[in-house]
Amino acid sequence: MEQQTLTSYLKLLACEGIGVYNARKLLDVFKDVEAVFNPDKWHLFDQFDVTASIQQIIKHFDKDDLVKKEIEFINDNDIKWVGILDEEYPKILKECADAPIVLFYKGDLSVLKNKNLAVVGTRKMSDYGKEMVKELIEHLQPYNPTIVSGMAYGVDIAAYREARKCSLPMVGVMGTSFTKLYPALHKKANKDLFENGLILTEYASFNILAPELFTRRNRIIAGLCRATVVVESADKGG
Repeated sequence: MEQQTLTSYLKLLACEGIGVYNARKLLDVFKDVEAVFNPDKWHLFDQFDVTASIQQIIKHFDKDDLVKKEIEFINDNDIKWVGILDEEYPKILKECADAPIVLFYKGDLSVLKNKNLAVVGTRKMSDYGKEMVKELIEHLQPYNPTIVSGMAYGVDIAAYREARKCSLPMVGVMGTSFTKLYPALHKKANKDLFENGLILTEYASFNILAPELFTRRNRIIAGLCRATVVVESADKGG
């Protein structure tokens, strides 16, 4: 049953032109991701304003080989997943209208049940930014928050390092799939999160790597947390 559910989530992700908002609409009506691809349930399309083109994309889905390959990749790499209809899906993130319909992760998902704080900022961090990250996390240590970042250069990786020094739970949100951890320089830190924290992404390996994916992942970082601290940023920071 779990494999069938994963297959349906992946099929929905692989449908070009649907996007997060329409996928959420579909799940709100069908109540079950498997039902979206069940012809016996397609009368439910009449219950909301999905376009005829989206209906056709679903009814004539033809990327089963792509989905099968993705399932093999997930199984071979011990990647876990949680769908937006699952009880384990982060409740605070589910409140966002554009929350991902499925998250792929490695590590301990339960750290997200803690008090979560996003610590983000520029990749070109100054000495001031470095000191601010250090002071912030040291002062927060007694409250034992989970620190969430994008694991990018600059402020993100500084937040990770300071959180580890203070033995605080740490979460990294990727702008790529698990096929390519970015930046490669942080491979050791990412591996640490696999084993001692949490690292997650909304992207499957069939998603094409593009610069805008890194900006899109920011909504997940903020959406997982009750507060976001921007330590330092340029006027036009992400």
